[in-house]
Amino acid sequence: MRTRRLYQILLRCSLACLLCLPLTLMAQTTKTTEYFSLTVPEGYELTSSEPVEDFKLFRVQRGEHTILLVYVGNAPSYHVPLSQTKTDQIARFKAGQVELMSVWSNGKLERRELLVRLRHSGWPQYLHATTGTPIDIADQVMSSLQIKPGSTE
Repeated sequence: MRTRRLYQILLRCSLACLLCLPLTLMAQTTKTTEYFSLTVPEGYELTSSEPVEDFKLFRVQRGEHTILLVYVGNAPSYHVPLSQTKTDQIARFKAGQVELMSVWSNGKLERRELLVRLRHSGWPQYLHATTGTPIDIADQVMSSLQIKPGSTE
């Protein structure tokens, strides 16, 4: 009887763990551009556009809904916003050529931005990524972003 009870507890714990599995176990595909690669969940696609000659935009999207926007060019619009309310918090991290900013509201992650200095001259000099919603999936995709060798000085 005791062994049976132990198995029941283990089974319940296993099922509970399965329900809490991270998004990393969703079906995914690695997408590669000439500048970076990243992992895209099933149902999303990576698209690119070149609105003008001096930058490229890449979007991870499902239909028209963008969860991650990646800018590659020389003039990113990266700025740290001023806190809007007393409950907003902005966390910044900078190490070498990489800067990461996270905006939290009421203890919940609202947005994350990544700025990478690729080189000091020539083109492109920067990669700038911004999350959309749902933030949990967008943040996971951003976390998978890897700069391709040769894209930096």
